[in-house]
Amino acid sequence: MFQPKGRVSILAGNSRVYFNESNEVTVDCQLMAFDAALSCAKKIQESEGYLPRISVAFDHLGIFRLQFLAEGLTNSQKRNPRLNNLHYSIQELYETVSEKHQIALCEISVIHEDSARQHLVHILSTEKIPENIVPGLLNISFLGVDAGTLLLEIPEVALSSGSACTSRSDKPSHVLKEIGVNDVNSQSSVRIGFGRFNHEDEVSYLCLRMNEAVKKLRSMVPHSISN
Repeated sequence: MFQPKGRVSILAGNSRVYFNESNEVTVDCQLMAFDAALSCAKKIQESEGYLPRISVAFDHLGIFRLQFLAEGLTNSQKRNPRLNNLHYSIQELYETVSEKHQIALCEISVIHEDSARQHLVHILSTEKIPENIVPGLLNISFLGVDAGTLLLEIPEVALSSGSACTSRSDKPSHVLKEIGVNDVNSQSSVRIGFGRFNHEDEVSYLCLRMNEAVKKLRSMVPHSISN
């Protein structure tokens, strides 16, 4: 189990908010990530005696302060909003999970997606990467191989392409691009998640199958990079 060293902060997913064709506030939120983050925060609170800082990142189409915040807020609340300061239609999407873990919406900060990216880019550029930055997550690129095609070659293993934020898009991941990955490598990137129930033999099997699949796909492309 992950044991935090010192106080930690948790990013509870990245959501997109915009007005739809009917001029209604619409949110594409990552509730599974939000649920997992609040579960982790609650465990830290119970074991360490403090509630870590929790933030939800928003990528918005529009003027956030004017269009997506509740009315009657103070200037301080507008500058540093919490989830309970957002438009009610946004709040209600998070309420069920918030109540489940008994963590109030007023305890959860709202930040812009760019802030989350810039923080990650800073960590990577200074090479001061925490030992436990994202336990069990690996994103790797295979040059000359389309990630989507690679996944079809290994249907028995649950893998994803790109980043979690662009899992439903064929476009290069904007998240990977922000940390310096070019479009070619991004289109070749595969995301692998390891859980506590995975075993070493499963990892070995995955390495074997990926090696076979990559060699096969590269052999089918003229002037492909060497196997």
